[in-house]
Formats: sequence, structure tokens, C-alpha cells
Amino acid sequence: MLLLDYQNVLIQTLLTERFSGAPPVSIDQVVSDFDGVTFHLSTPESKSRILISISVKCFSELVQYGAQQVLEREYGPYIVAPESGYDFSIVVDLDSLPEEKGQ
Repeated sequence: MLLLDYQNVLIQTLLTERFSGAPPVSIDQVVSDFDGVTFHLSTPESKSRILISISVKCFSELVQYGAQQVLEREYGPYIVAPESGYDFSIVVDLDSLPEEKGQ
């Protein structure tokens, strides 16, 4: 039996490094996960603003069942217009991270 983690290790490692105070670097990483989900992590504007976009084949169906409201509740202030070719995007400004790691 193959057990898959619910998080993507590459994305988790990349974001953990950035959030823990590592010097900002340019990022342009496309990550394909299981079930046709694609992530794009990039720094198109500046090295301290990470754009995280996701493309899900069934996104329109998920929206019909309330996914947009859940995403807005969880990521509200970080939401930006979706990057071209993706369904949902957020921006994280490394210069504006909360002091407390849990937040």
C-alpha cells in the first residue's frame, strides 16, 4: 500500500525556508501533485512577495459546493486575481509575516 502525505514536500520545504527568515530569492517553480493538481510558486514582482497559484481540474465543480467561500474564509487578505492558467492565487509578503509562527 502506498501512503501519500496530504502536503507536498517540495512546496512545504520551499515555503518553510522562506518563512523562517532565509534571504529572499527569485522563485519560479511549477509543481504537479496527484490527481492533476498543479501549483505555481513564483516571485514575479519582488523576491519578498511569493505568488502561490493552484490549478485543479474540477475547480468549477468545487466552487458549486462552496469551495470559494472556504478559500475566502481561510486566505481572505492574501487572495489576489488568479494567475493566468490557474484557478486560485494568493500572495504572501515575507516582509509582513506575523511575528508569531502559528499565525
